[in-house]
Amino acid sequence: MGTEILSEDEIGHCPDCRAGAKSRLSGSGSAEGQMQLRDVMNRNVESVTPNTPLREAAQRMSALKSGILVVCDNRKVVGLITPAT
Repeated sequence: MGTEILSEDEIGHCPDCRAGAKSRLSGSGSAEGQMQLRDVMNRNVESVTPNTPLREAAQRMSALKSGILVVCDNRKVVGLITPAT
């Protein structure tokens, strides 16, 4: 269910920088039957700092088989990095 909604609305990633469990692309949704972001977001987010060398970030993304890394500075999200398309 979650993957269809993400594809339908062209949402590729739902990062969440709080500590927690890995994301699940399924969930019960809200009482009204509408899926909530909490049902699909990834709580186990990999991050880098603004001072991380680009090559290191690219290698990390590749090793993780991830399409996104969150850039955090002092636990604050300051950006995202994705592969060039």
